[in-house]
Amino acid sequence: MATIVTRTGKGSALTFAEGDANFTNLNTDKVELTDISVTTGASAETSALAYNNSTGVFTFTPVETGDLTVLDDFSITTAAAADTSALAYNNATGVFTFTPVETGDLAALDDFAVNTVSASGAGSLSYNNATGVFTFAPADTSALPFIASLDEDTTPQLGGNLDVNNNSITTTVTDGNITITANGDGEVVLGPLSNLGKIISFSEEIETLAAVSGTLSIDATEGPIKYVVPSGAMTINGLASPVDGQTVTMLIDNATNTTNHGITLGAGLLTPAGDGVTVTDSGYDLVTITCVDSTNGVYVVTAINDFQ
Repeated sequence: MATIVTRTGKGSALTFAEGDANFTNLNTDKVELTDISVTTGASAETSALAYNNSTGVFTFTPVETGDLTVLDDFSITTAAAADTSALAYNNATGVFTFTPVETGDLAALDDFAVNTVSASGAGSLSYNNATGVFTFAPADTSALPFIASLDEDTTPQLGGNLDVNNNSITTTVTDGNITITANGDGEVVLGPLSNLGKIISFSEEIETLAAVSGTLSIDATEGPIKYVVPSGAMTINGLASPVDGQTVTMLIDNATNTTNHGITLGAGLLTPAGDGVTVTDSGYDLVTITCVDSTNGVYVVTAINDFQ
């Protein structure tokens, strides 16, 4: 480039000739657009842009595209199962390798079982991972205020009063019975009459004793009403397994018999004036037996004759 003479460099004012020379030099050294060009160099690992101020040439060096990764350079493969799953990448091959969990080590539903042990204080559920068994210890129901114990024999015991709260005690079994039974000498007590309310429907079991004769075994538990058709003379010595206050009523049917079959009472069966029991020829008679002393075998017997 040509030298430009400046006032500072000269140390005094420039002459007209020096100024004219400066303009000529600037015009000669100016850069025109036609003096600049762009070229592309060979590709390299990194891109670059360089300028040569002697030639006015910009040189662009692009990235080596062969080193770039495209989608079809990748692939995925599956390795053998292991204890834990994993995903690995090999940058030399472009391969992702997935290692799944060994499913044989996973628990299936049929690996589990439930076991029940004796009741404990608060109840608990534990698991044994070696055997796959859940063990349930139910709560000790004897500590509860209502249910004293709940056994596997389906006989729960009440630890307090049973309040049905205006609901019914019933059975879901068709024609199923509801039996309330006392233990030993215990009694089934319904309470005072003032608390019983209204009995809407009531019936008693009737047992038929057909073609009977000789000594009768009268079991009140088979029904407090007996329909008796004699085939011969009968003897009554009391009730089978008697209970104080137990009463049995018998309808004696001699209507179909050509011969009247009478009744003989054993010791301890008391009748008005000790006259015993008579029956109506070819008729119907009602005989009632009430146990007043089961220990000594004392009964009160009454008869009403000739029902038509």
